[in-house]
Amino acid sequence: MIKNSLAILTVAASFSLLSAQDISTIRNTVDVYSNNPTTGTAKYQGMAGSMGALGGDISTINTNPAGIGVFISSDVDATLNINNSKNTTNFNGQSIDYKINKTELGQTGGVASFRLPDNSPWKFVNVAVNYSLQS
Repeated sequence: MIKNSLAILTVAASFSLLSAQDISTIRNTVDVYSNNPTTGTAKYQGMAGSMGALGGDISTINTNPAGIGVFISSDVDATLNINNSKNTTNFNGQSIDYKINKTELGQTGGVASFRLPDNSPWKFVNVAVNYSLQS
């Protein structure tokens, strides 16, 4: 009987430790549920940010700095963001129009790729600088 009670108590205690699966325990729930737009080069945006895992694009430096190790030639990129928003609200007989057109430099950066001598175990050394507008 004591073994059965101990087994039931152990199972009940282990279920109480499963609170890590509860979404309310995440400290950054605002980050989880917010809509952060993907900013970067057209290739980075077209791949929905997955270029961070692949590398070879200057925008990957924001998510995975090791992604610049794929470059075998120097590169300079710049991206212009154009955001247009229009909203009309009607309430209690009143109409309010909201319109905004915003153009800004979304991302700019460059990678300098230096080829090393053939006797070196490394083939290239890459140095990168990137500016990215986050929101």
